[in-house]
Amino acid sequence: MSTETLERLWELTDRLAEESPGQEGLGYAVLDAVGLILEKPPAHYHYDETPLNSLCFAHGVGNEVHFSFLLIEGELNDDCPIVMTLPGSENRNLIVGANLIEFLRLGSRSGYLNLDRLAENLDETIGLIESADDAFEEEDEHYQHLLDSLCTELGLFPWLDIETRLRELQSAYCSRLQF
Repeated sequence: MSTETLERLWELTDRLAEESPGQEGLGYAVLDAVGLILEKPPAHYHYDETPLNSLCFAHGVGNEVHFSFLLIEGELNDDCPIVMTLPGSENRNLIVGANLIEFLRLGSRSGYLNLDRLAENLDETIGLIESADDAFEEEDEHYQHLLDSLCTELGLFPWLDIETRLRELQSAYCSRLQF
C-alpha cells in the first residue's frame, strides 16, 4: 500500500543507498542522517497517542516520533495529510503537511531531526527551520547531498510562513484524528 509520491521517495532512497558504500539494499534507512527512517510498507503504530486512522511511513532517529498518513476516508492516497506523533509529549499529534510533498517541503532546508521540537517550542524550532541551522555542521556534504537530492527529485522548496501554515493545518485536520 503506497502513494505515487511515496513510491518516488522509495525509488530515490533505493538509488541513494546503491550510491553509498555499505548502504546497498538499505534504502529505508538512507535518510537517517536527515532524520527519517522509512517504513516500507506503511504500517499502523500501536502507541496510545497514534491516531487509529493513520499509517506510519517514517519514524525519527533515536526517539519515538513518527510520521503518518492521516486516512481521511479510510484509504491511502496522495491527498492524505501528514501527522507527526510524539508519544509521551504534551502536544502528542501535530499536522505537519496537507500531503507528503508538503511535509517533505517543511524539512527540505534543515532536515527532519528537529521537527519533534515543534510540539514543545514552536518559535525556537521555526527559527531553526527557517535559518537551516541544525545539529549538523553546514559543511556536512552527505547531509546536504541528501536534502538536495530530495529537493531535486521531488521538486521541493521550503515553506514561506511556517507558523501560519502549521496553524492552518491544525485547524483543518486535527478534528479528524481518531483515537
